[in-house]
Amino acid sequence: MSSVVASGVNTLMWHGDADFDCNWVGGLSVANDLTWSGSATFKSKPFVGYNVNGTQAGQFKTQGNFTFLRVYQSGHEVPFYRKFKDNCVI
Repeated sequence: MSSVVASGVNTLMWHGDADFDCNWVGGLSVANDLTWSGSATFKSKPFVGYNVNGTQAGQFKTQGNFTFLRVYQSGHEVPFYRKFKDNCVI
């Protein structure tokens, strides 16, 4: 995956916070282990709220073309647990 991010392709890793098998903590560990020009900056950035219609629906951090998103109240298959419309969790 490092080569994909390093190539400049916009990349999103999303994980539901209610997922036991592929949990967001493990996903964040993978994201932090990626090697690309922005990896050190990505690791040092704090999470910010991901808000939809005034309600916080998760947390994310972005560096360049790479984004990690933790989606609240979601399991292994984020779209199954949360409905998506216009690229926003609703």
